[in-house]
Amino acid sequence: MPATTTTAATLHDGHTIALEIHGAGPTVLLPVDPRPAEGPRAEEARRWGMDPALGRSLIEGLRDRFRVVAFDYEGHVMAAPKPDTLTPHNVAADLL
Repeated sequence: MPATTTTAATLHDGHTIALEIHGAGPTVLLPVDPRPAEGPRAEEARRWGMDPALGRSLIEGLRDRFRVVAFDYEGHVMAAPKPDTLTPHNVAADLL
């Protein structure tokens, strides 16, 4: 299994977000939660036909050929809302 690196990035509003970096090769940014959902959250996802480990599944499927940078952007925005600054320009800046 390729090594995993954890680090953080600073977003447009000064908050930081955790990043997981897996594999080597061309970089692919995945704004998904790299940690599988557990318990009631996982059960709710399954009821809606979702994979509670989608982020992890994507990472595992791509890391052999790509450098995968995964981060829970949606979870971060839900925890630290940005109603006045969450614009397409700022989201693009956050990804870059």
